[in-house]
Amino acid sequence: METIDRAMYLQKDEELQEEWAKHLKPYGVKLPKKNSQSRIALLVLFVNINKAMDIDEIKKIVEYLIGTTLEGGDPCQVRHFSTQRGFNIIKEGKKFKLVSMEDPFPGFIKDKRSTKLTDELWEKLKEEYDNMCLNCGSKHGEPMRWDKTKNTVLQQGHMDPRKPLAYDNCIPQCSFCNQQYKSKAIFNKRGFVIDYCKTGFYRNERIMDSVGEGAAVLAAMRATADNIPLGAAGTWQAV
Repeated sequence: METIDRAMYLQKDEELQEEWAKHLKPYGVKLPKKNSQSRIALLVLFVNINKAMDIDEIKKIVEYLIGTTLEGGDPCQVRHFSTQRGFNIIKEGKKFKLVSMEDPFPGFIKDKRSTKLTDELWEKLKEEYDNMCLNCGSKHGEPMRWDKTKNTVLQQGHMDPRKPLAYDNCIPQCSFCNQQYKSKAIFNKRGFVIDYCKTGFYRNERIMDSVGEGAAVLAAMRATADNIPLGAAGTWQAV
């Protein structure tokens, strides 16, 4: 690896911040936190703007700059810089290229919280997750992980079953995982279960309406699962 000038990267980080604030912040593009792995990976692309860089090369430079070995193929989540954060980055195989700091990624949605999940956005969402079930990793069109006799067809699963199926509240799931969890689990974007109710969250809301808050709390306590069915979410790297 060529000698890396840490001082130059530090100076360029200030320039990156200025360019983002001037051109991209008004569009709702999200700049990673300063000194985070993601921020340094973005900085590497900024220093090499308009140059396609292999993900392994980006990873090695980040490791050198932070002095720590990183695990996984894309530990800095570079693949999400465009569709999720809004940076104008294109992917060419295993290579990523920052095209411009003046315009956001084409089709970037500033506020996904109330955006209706259209067919176009559903296809886009599946691409964000590499066309894989977020829980077990089964890939669309390929044999399912838990039933090799069937090919995976991704379904629209709720991240939080208490909320509408909008763009920011949808995760791709295979039919097996979707049926297993139903309305019982609340996930984060990495597929980890962050809350679970054996009887289902909707059912507890109906209990609340019909018999009162105290009974609903008691029902929820009784419904706590001893064996929460966890998927293969640990295979997903942290953002």
